[in-house]
Amino acid sequence: EVLHTSSLLAHLTCYDPGDSSPDPSSIYLLKKAGMEEIPDSVLEEHGLPYIWAQNLAGFDFPEALSDEHRSTQVDENVCISKVDNIVLSVRNRLESRLSLQRQVSHLEKAKVTNIELNIPEEFKDKFPARISSRIRNWGAVDFEQYSSLEVAKHLQDIIDKTDFIYRLQIDRDPAKLIALIAIKPDYPRTHPIFCLNLHWNGEHNINNSEHIRALEREINLGLNNIFDENELVSHRTEILSLQIQKLLSGFDVMLEAWNATQDTDHLEFPREKTFLQPVRSVVLNPFYRANSLQ
Repeated sequence: EVLHTSSLLAHLTCYDPGDSSPDPSSIYLLKKAGMEEIPDSVLEEHGLPYIWAQNLAGFDFPEALSDEHRSTQVDENVCISKVDNIVLSVRNRLESRLSLQRQVSHLEKAKVTNIELNIPEEFKDKFPARISSRIRNWGAVDFEQYSSLEVAKHLQDIIDKTDFIYRLQIDRDPAKLIALIAIKPDYPRTHPIFCLNLHWNGEHNINNSEHIRALEREINLGLNNIFDENELVSHRTEILSLQIQKLLSGFDVMLEAWNATQDTDHLEFPREKTFLQPVRSVVLNPFYRANSLQ
């Protein structure tokens, strides 16, 4: 899916799905022909008119016909000024998509066997040595299904049909965590976006649980808490696996800390990690970090 030709080179240098003409005059030509958009059959036969492809051909179309500063004429200087960046972007895209495909293919094996994520050796000490949560399932989800889910409503404005969307299931019996993961076409420039839903003594998500809100925020925004910028840049194509590994360890810590605050003599999740004494506070977010030596 992530290597499909229809999306491989989309959004290469800007928002650019390639399904419409970058020439604003095309709007009037299409309307004159009784059409609102370029037919799929035409795109399949002639290819996608990406903006970067027009730039390589020497075109720098204006965003509107009233834009007098940009010409619709072929200009070799347009190509000369942009070709280096475009070639570099294509190379980076191929590298990142190949890495993403390897990660997705590995995660798909969770349907039939236990898997361990391929974490770079120099990063293994960033995570607890023992992680009890396990990946149990991984599969694709279509955009229509995702957009209809109440649990994902808070992300509707930033997820669209061009994203790759997956469903990840993580188990630590008797708890089950479902993570809906949206991966933008420009991955890893934009990190995958996680939406979490916990099934344990009821259903818990961002709408009703401060614990899930804290964990979801940490996975989506908190990689910089354990990696410095240079580390993330050097392993940028492995961001998905790093986020999932962080989710596995964070899920462990959350369950152990949450369970410890409950008034019960029976602990379903024995404390295996070293972390600060849990407190009931949405501000302090006590649940997602652990001593990596444990």
